[in-house]
Amino acid sequence: MADLVGALAGLFVGLPLGIGLGMGLVAWWLGKNGLNLNLCAKFSSLLPIKSPRLSP
Repeated sequence: MADLVGALAGLFVGLPLGIGLGMGLVAWWLGKNGLNLNLCAKFSSLLPIKSPRLSP
């Protein structure tokens, strides 16, 4: 039972860390290849936070 709890805890801790590390590596690779600014502009246009419709 303790092994199962430890495995689940390791999964819940390791999975976000692995995803974050993978996204960091992808962002570093894209930035190294000069595609970082284009990607940031594309993502910021998808985010509704900076949309002028939501401003009061």
